[in-house]
Amino acid sequence: MENGSSIFNQARQLVQEADRKLEELEHRFNEAFEFSREEREELAPRASDEYANWTIELAPKSLRSIFLLTPKTGREWSLEVMDAEHGMRSLGLFKGGDNGVGGSRRLRAARVISSIGSWVEKTQMPLPPQQTVPASRKEAAHMRGEAKPVEVKADLPPRDQMPMPAAPRWLDMLPDAQGMPLPDAAVAKKNNAQVGFGLGRIFGGRDGVADQA
Repeated sequence: MENGSSIFNQARQLVQEADRKLEELEHRFNEAFEFSREEREELAPRASDEYANWTIELAPKSLRSIFLLTPKTGREWSLEVMDAEHGMRSLGLFKGGDNGVGGSRRLRAARVISSIGSWVEKTQMPLPPQQTVPASRKEAAHMRGEAKPVEVKADLPPRDQMPMPAAPRWLDMLPDAQGMPLPDAAVAKKNNAQVGFGLGRIFGGRDGVADQA
């Protein structure tokens, strides 16, 4: 029974030692960085011994990535990101703040948050669409040979056989220069002139007036 109790005591001492180190790490983290309440709620920082080194785990609620803030020599901390798609990457070294300098801890925390935000923006940026490039000249010639020519249907009659659009009926009611109604022949000639104006270049007329057959 004594052997059993010694095993339990050793395990208990090991757990207590680990808890003490985690508390010291949290205390060191809070002395180096001052995160806002919103930032703490989003990142949920906690001391962890689940990795190769004792580290502060930052697990944003809106991301599937985990950021590790690990103490180094002096006041330096390394920031790394663990992502299932991109693997493990280093985001650089950051110095912790000094309690003796006003705003220093808050500024250091802001630098960490800014680095995380830059990484998120970079990884979530959409890639430009890829264009298919022929691997060789032979493949490019084959692609041109496989392309189907565009069929153009020309159903329009020859230009000299295209009918002249009918003149508006209100042109028949216009008087001549003396205010007198025009005879039928004069009305027809005037109508042709009014309609042909502006369309002569399209239908091949002269001086803005369509040719008459």
